[in-house]
Amino acid sequence: FCKRCSIGSYQDAKGQSACKDCPSGTTSVGLASQHISECGCNEGTINMGRHPPLLKDDIRCVTCNEGIRCPFASSIDALRSGKSPLGDRFLPMIQRGYYSTVDQPLITFKCRKTWQCPGRVPGQCARGRTEIACAQCPAGETWMGNRCAACNLWVTGAWV
Repeated sequence: FCKRCSIGSYQDAKGQSACKDCPSGTTSVGLASQHISECGCNEGTINMGRHPPLLKDDIRCVTCNEGIRCPFASSIDALRSGKSPLGDRFLPMIQRGYYSTVDQPLITFKCRKTWQCPGRVPGQCARGRTEIACAQCPAGETWMGNRCAACNLWVTGAWV
C-alpha cells in the first residue's frame, strides 16, 4: 500500500512501502515529496551544488556567513542571479550594509556606511561606488557629496 512521505523524506519510485531520507542538512518543505529535488538546505545554509538537485551528491550545504540571508532551499545560483525558481520567499540575498563579490559571493564585507551597500545580489554598490565594501569611486571620478562624478579641472585644481 502507498503512504505519503513525511517531511524530510521523499520517494521517487512508485509502489514502494518506505521513503528515502533527504540528505543530511536538508529537509523537504511538505508531505508527499516525490523527488530529491524537493529536498533543500536548511535555513541558514546554502546549496553550493547543482540546483535543482538530481542526485544526493548534487546537494552540498554550507553555512551562510554574516550578512547573507539564507532561507530554506537557498542555492548559490539563486544568490548570484537574484532569482529563485521557488519564489522570493526562498531567495537568498546579501543583506543591506554588506558587500560580496560575484566571484566569491559567500565572503562578505561589512560596509562603512549602510547606504553604500544596497545588498540583494553580489557585486552591488550604490551611487556609482565600486571596489570591496563599495569604498571607492571608479578611476577618474571623485565623491561629490552624494554620488561619484567625473573629475573636472576645478576639482583637480583644488588638489594642487
